[in-house]
Amino acid sequence: MDMRLACGSVILGLLLTGCASSPGAPAASVTSPPTAAQTAAERDMGGRAVDARIQTDINGLWMGYNPNLLRWLDLKVYNRRVLVLGRAPSEDIRAEAIRLAWKPAGVREVINEVTLSPSVGLARSAQDKLIGSSVDTRLALEKGLDLSNYTTRTLDGVVYVMGFAPTPQEKEKVLTIIRNVAGVKRVVSYIE
Repeated sequence: MDMRLACGSVILGLLLTGCASSPGAPAASVTSPPTAAQTAAERDMGGRAVDARIQTDINGLWMGYNPNLLRWLDLKVYNRRVLVLGRAPSEDIRAEAIRLAWKPAGVREVINEVTLSPSVGLARSAQDKLIGSSVDTRLALEKGLDLSNYTTRTLDGVVYVMGFAPTPQEKEKVLTIIRNVAGVKRVVSYIE
């Protein structure tokens, strides 16, 4: 890795770390989940920057351990919750990828959706990309949804959705939209 790029990543991470909380704000509790209002406020006040730093840090850790992790696994961070999905060739590699995902400061949860299996074929990968694009399009066309509240990933026809729904009705609306997209086999919700 280019030394300038490595130094730039470290400096960016240090700068973004300062966005995690306001001066004088109480530290987040590990034992109690945030309220809906806290979740929305964190996304509005630098939460996206913290998520980007966490994702960058995990990618760097994975690259240092085994660069193939970036091909085998996918990673999405939303509100300091890390979703890891994909296929690992062995239990040791899966376990190390998850252990490394916990390392960056600020991670509050790691969701392990990694399966053990050989690499996916190009046809399945293309089909997953098509399903993912269709899901994103359908959500974007739905009036009244704030798309910045949701993020999705698709693997083997299973759509994983993370985010924040301000009401139970909106959560159900999002899940129904996704379920009705052609090719979706199942929806796994990590919506708060």
